[in-house]
Amino acid sequence: MKEQIEQLLLRMNQQEEAAKQKQRLRERETEFKRQQREHAQQGKRPFYLKKGDIRKLELADKYQELKKSGKVDNFLSKKRKRNSIKDRRRLPSSQQ
Repeated sequence: MKEQIEQLLLRMNQQEEAAKQKQRLRERETEFKRQQREHAQQGKRPFYLKKGDIRKLELADKYQELKKSGKVDNFLSKKRKRNSIKDRRRLPSSQQ
């Protein structure tokens, strides 16, 4: 019973964090669109971000949040470890 409650609490925390992330993304998009509308009203050409640029901005925001909480080193070490495992899988094996 205790494990189920802990799992439920963890899941609820993760859902709350995901909702906050979506809200921040929506706020950022609406702010950008508002700025573009203002530029269009001033006679300037609107500039729309590509999906890749949006992803880069999201990644930069994620690193800023990690930096604030002091967890950036831990995150980068885990990412390096995952990438090294992927690289080892992609290398041709010598046992062919």
